[in-house]
Amino acid sequence: MLKSIDSVEFGRGIYHNNWYFNVTLSSPHLETANSEYSFQIIVMKSLDDNVYSFAIDEFPIMKRESIHTFWIDMVEKHKKIRIKSFQQIEYNELELDMKNVGITQSLQSILTEYNAMNTNELKHIIQKSEMNTDDEQLLIFSEIANEILDKRWNKEMMKEQILYDQHIDGIVHNQRMDEM
Repeated sequence: MLKSIDSVEFGRGIYHNNWYFNVTLSSPHLETANSEYSFQIIVMKSLDDNVYSFAIDEFPIMKRESIHTFWIDMVEKHKKIRIKSFQQIEYNELELDMKNVGITQSLQSILTEYNAMNTNELKHIIQKSEMNTDDEQLLIFSEIANEILDKRWNKEMMKEQILYDQHIDGIVHNQRMDEM
């Protein structure tokens, strides 16, 4: 976080307008004793296209744990975006497949209908498609039913994993208490 701007100077260059800043950052993520770091930064504005850029001579040194945590968070964020993008591609592809085999009902209405069904009803749709593999509409309905069952399964597995993790954490906590 920017704690202070200690000084600013302006200079006009051949290609840029330049602002020379001396700033102080304050953050618990800095590797300094007082969690503050002073340094210089140059902000440049191109005279040709008004694009801003900046230059830092020496970057603040960050704690390894903070870098690691930031990296993990960034990877998880990108993973969620990537998963959502692929889901959207699959959704669009499924809508196109539905249109190509003459299904006029919207995918959203089918998802709403199928999400309201119990597991046995969804399994029945899948079994019907396995007995009649020539019916393209039935195969698409089966694909949708299977996707819903997979999501339900994954949700249940996550619940089980949370319960298991809580159980293990309790055991570890009790062992630590016994060791004291």
